[in-house]
Amino acid sequence: MNTSPTASVTREQLYEQVWAEPMVTVAARYDVSGSFLARVCADLNVPRPPRGYWAQLEVGKAPPRPPLPEPAAGDTLEWSRGGPVRRRVVIPRPPGPNATRRSGRFGPRPTRHALVSGVREHFEAGRVSDAGYLRPRKRILVDIFVSKPLLARALDLASGLFLTLEDQGRNVRLLPLTQFCRPELHTRPGHRLDDYRHPAWSPDRATIVSFGTVAIGLSIYEVSEEAEFRYVKGDYVRVSELPARRRPYDDTYNWISKRETGSGRLAVRAYSPYLGTAWTQEWIEAKPGDLATKFSAIRKGLETAAPLIVAMVEEAQRKRDEASRLWAAQCQEWDRKELLRKQREARETSQAELISIIQAWTEACHIESFFEDALHRSERLPPSERAAIATRIAAARDMLGDSSALTRFAGWQSPSQRLGARDADDDTA
Repeated sequence: MNTSPTASVTREQLYEQVWAEPMVTVAARYDVSGSFLARVCADLNVPRPPRGYWAQLEVGKAPPRPPLPEPAAGDTLEWSRGGPVRRRVVIPRPPGPNATRRSGRFGPRPTRHALVSGVREHFEAGRVSDAGYLRPRKRILVDIFVSKPLLARALDLASGLFLTLEDQGRNVRLLPLTQFCRPELHTRPGHRLDDYRHPAWSPDRATIVSFGTVAIGLSIYEVSEEAEFRYVKGDYVRVSELPARRRPYDDTYNWISKRETGSGRLAVRAYSPYLGTAWTQEWIEAKPGDLATKFSAIRKGLETAAPLIVAMVEEAQRKRDEASRLWAAQCQEWDRKELLRKQREARETSQAELISIIQAWTEACHIESFFEDALHRSERLPPSERAAIATRIAAARDMLGDSSALTRFAGWQSPSQRLGARDADDDTA
């Protein structure tokens, strides 16, 4: 087995190695520390021996080795020290009806999910849109798009939902959009807002929950609505928040406009992150706070959607395969027509050149006959005049060049010579 520091290792190989020898031994073989290799195992979703395993093994009391789990959506395929991380691209398939759904976390259930721990300052440090939504400058964040007053509640909602999903073994993590796609978010259901006036913030990573090898994207956002605003002292203030004396139809304050703004209600959007598929489902608060009581319903809805997404992915793949086949056939037809054009052009050019050579040869024959006749007639002249005529005929021949038919024909190219070896083979075929 090649275990040089630069060799790549698959998750299956690493699994066998870490259960055959202590971590420090395997880590030394790859010239990394034991803690670093532990992080590699976590990234590849490879279970490793617990603390004290090798001592227990010596006395025959070691716990059984857990099986290597099937790769989930977006799992790393292999690792090499200093090399690029390669991820598995698989056609998703839903978990079977009897699939084990144990939590994949080690240790007790945390009170806060890792994806929402310590991120509040990043959201608050960003810009604020005209509609009041936070637009963080940091883009590798959980997919949350809300106004500042709802940020704390949105983070709590995300944490509770993610932990509930992971209690059932549904891992939630951020995955690159090079693997998946995230459909555009519309904060007012049933309405497409002007993207120029109301651009929605989008992260550089998709928030993905895995159901077996099926990935489902998650977004948490604040539902927007249209409301009346009054321009007061250089700022727009919602009419419903103004004191009674500044309500509409007060002649003193009459600059009122309608603007898009947050409604104070949160929504969870689930979507298919696979190219060529279009599936979304949303759960929207009827009143603030009631989504926290619907985690179980959301989880069941996602489980129900998993086989639907698989069918969509398979259909999208079938359409891509068909489009690829049609494109290949079209390219082949274009190549065939181009070859026919080249063959026709080569034949026409060769034929025209051959006719030109024949015509030039005919003219050369006439010229040569003229010179021969002149020489023949000069024989009856006096020697001095005959020599002068011979000199002039030689000069004329020199000026006209070689009129030999063989010389001209040797420079002629046949159609196959003009097409080249590959196209000539196709032509003769």
